[in-house]
Amino acid sequence: MKELAEFLKRELVSYIVQELKKGHSLEAIKRSLVKAGHHKDLVEEVLFILKKNNFHLGKALQTPVRYDAVKRALYVDVLQAVTKYIEHMLVKGYTLEEIKRLLVGYGHTTDVVDAALKVVMRQDPIEKIDQEEKAYGRKAWSLAAAPLCFATAIIFVLWLATVTNSDIIKVSVGFLPLFASVIISGVLVHTLSARMKTGLLLVPILSAAVLYYTATQGYAAWFAGMEVALLTGLNGIFGVILASIILTARYEPKKRL
Repeated sequence: MKELAEFLKRELVSYIVQELKKGHSLEAIKRSLVKAGHHKDLVEEVLFILKKNNFHLGKALQTPVRYDAVKRALYVDVLQAVTKYIEHMLVKGYTLEEIKRLLVGYGHTTDVVDAALKVVMRQDPIEKIDQEEKAYGRKAWSLAAAPLCFATAIIFVLWLATVTNSDIIKVSVGFLPLFASVIISGVLVHTLSARMKTGLLLVPILSAAVLYYTATQGYAAWFAGMEVALLTGLNGIFGVILASIILTARYEPKKRL
C-alpha cells in the first residue's frame, strides 16, 4: 500500500505543479482532482507536501507521504476496485479461488482480497432477496397482529355469550377493557420507543382495574348483576396475552452502520 501511495503522490505532485504553471489556483486544482475521483485525503496530503517544500517539484517528489494520513483512504479505494473486479470475473465464470490467485498474483495482499471477497459474498443477490422477503413478512405480520388480536377478542366474546346463553351486548360491555387494551396496544406499539413498548403490558391490567373499581363503586349501572371479579380476571389475563402477541410481532428494521 505504501508503494501505491508513493506512486499516486508522484502523479499528483507533477500534475498540480503543471496546473499551477498554467495559472490555475490551488482550490480549483483541488476541486478538479476530487471531482475526477481522487480521494480528498490523498489530495490534501499532496498539497501539504508541496506547501512544505515551497512547491519545489524535485523536493516534493522526494518527500514521503505520511502513510497514516492516506492509509485508510487508499485501502477503501483499492477495496472497492478489487470488489468490482471480483464481481466482473464471477460473471465471466471464474471461481472464487481462481480469482483470489489472480489478484494475489497481481500484487494485492491476501488481507485486501479476503476483505473484498467478504463484501461480494454479503452482496449476493439471492441472499439479499431472501432477506428482503423475510423482512416484508415480518412487517406484514406486525401490521396484521393488532387487527387479528381484536378479531380474536370479538370471537371470544361471541363464543362466551353463546356457551353461557347470555346477552351478547351485556357480555360485550363486560369485555370493553379487553377491546380497549387491544386497540391502545395496536396503536402505541408503532409509536413508542423500544423501552416504553414493554409498558404496554400494563395497559390490560390497568383497564381491568378500572373495570373493577367502576363496577364495585356503582359508577356504571350496566355492570350490575355481573361477576365483577371474574370479569376483571378474564379481561386482565386475555388482555395481557393479546398485548404480548402485538408486542412480540412488532417489526423494527435493523440500522445499517
